Amino acid sequence: MSDGQGREQRHRVMVNAGFQLKYTVLLVGVAVALCTVLAVLYHEILREEQALLGLRTSPAPTSMELGAADREFDADLQGRVETDDQRRILALAVAAAALVVVLAWLGIHVTFRAAGPTLAVSHMLHEMAAGDYGGLRRLREKDHFRFLEEDLFSLRDALRREAEEDVAALDGAREALDTGADEGRRAAVRVVLASVRERKARRFGL
Repeated sequence: MSDGQGREQRHRVMVNAGFQLKYTVLLVGVAVALCTVLAVLYHEILREEQALLGLRTSPAPTSMELGAADREFDADLQGRVETDDQRRILALAVAAAALVVVLAWLGIHVTFRAAGPTLAVSHMLHEMAAGDYGGLRRLREKDHFRFLEEDLFSLRDALRREAEEDVAALDGAREALDTGADEGRRAAVRVVLASVRERKARRFGL
């Protein structure tokens, strides 16, 4: 992965769309379900409130007909109550929409802090498998799973130490061959090569 691609991916928020959208939709879905239940309960409360105020009851009997002033007061009260109810419902709807937007933003960014490090470690492992050990980089300070960074650097250091030991052993075997080919030196070279082979075979279970 080139430096330009690496910088571009470090600034992207959607690095693993499937994983991030899955848990963001789950989080938003729970919030929507909760808001729906609360909306139904609030609607029932408003209906009972209006019933108690006599706004939705049957007309009064003819023997108890209201005067003009009473009817005007009743209409005014009903208008005020309905207006207040509409304002409350609108405020709750706006609050619910804002909550959904905030949760969606939060879900994307929280999952990004988890998906980003795993994707970065995956790329670095592919680079190591291709023989490039110089492309390792540190994760972001706020990323989750920071232990993967230390594990990856520890793996790189362990492989480097083993490679240094193998190079030193092979250099010693080459020097032994360069200084002569008597039986003693050939035996020393065989010992070095057998040691290197045994270490590789033990490492990879060959």
